[in-house]
Amino acid sequence: MRGTWQTTGGGGGRVLAVVIVAALAIGSGAASAAVSALEVIAIVLGAVIALAVLGGVAWLVYRARSAPAPSDRPARPLEARPVYQLPPDPRPELEESHKPAAIGPGREVHYHFNVSAAELAAIMRHHAEEE
Repeated sequence: MRGTWQTTGGGGGRVLAVVIVAALAIGSGAASAAVSALEVIAIVLGAVIALAVLGGVAWLVYRARSAPAPSDRPARPLEARPVYQLPPDPRPELEESHKPAAIGPGREVHYHFNVSAAELAAIMRHHAEEE
């Protein structure tokens, strides 16, 4: 099994060999100057990017602090939403004893105790005999 560094292309080695041959052909002084120039360019580019980021952050802070507070803004009148009311009760007032109950009639409670059909039939027969 080959690792990711063991590729079949070999393009990276060729580029490195071309750079080394070019550096030897130009001379060590010229290669040193080129590398030094690349270092200066990288440092200047990094400083410019850092200043741009800091400038953007400073601009955002300035905009956030200079924005008018909500109390400084002119207020717009809000439109009232329509209110829907129920119609009056069409029935005449009932006496207290004739008013419908707020809660419906009581419900029967059924308990299931996981019994078989035969056991349930026996219980029902027993219950019917008692009444």
